[in-house]
Amino acid sequence: MSETDTQPIDAKAWASLEGIADGDLEFLSTLIEQYLVDSNELVSAIAPAVEAADAEALARASHTLKSASANLGAMVLTQMAEQLCAIARSGSLDEAEGLAAEACAEYARVRTELSARLEKLGGAG
Repeated sequence: MSETDTQPIDAKAWASLEGIADGDLEFLSTLIEQYLVDSNELVSAIAPAVEAADAEALARASHTLKSASANLGAMVLTQMAEQLCAIARSGSLDEAEGLAAEACAEYARVRTELSARLEKLGGAG
């Protein structure tokens, strides 16, 4: 199954997050809003790191993106960020360019889905 066959946000992970929130819509809204701000900066740092062959910057951005994305159930993006992080730590960024582009496209899907969920929660988005 390819990433385009899956939802950008894993239903089980989202249900778990809703359980943790225990009906606190403001909490969920704040989590999404902060993710959208932080993840945008992280995704924006990945392509320049690849272009500059800066493995350290790529590892830092992809590692943080991986953790943040997992927290909100963006599992396909989490896996892509994990792969980028592994590539960066290997020191050879040959495979990073294509994967970085795929991760950017997947991030757009995640951002769209989370923005829609934020709107349903009544957040500013």
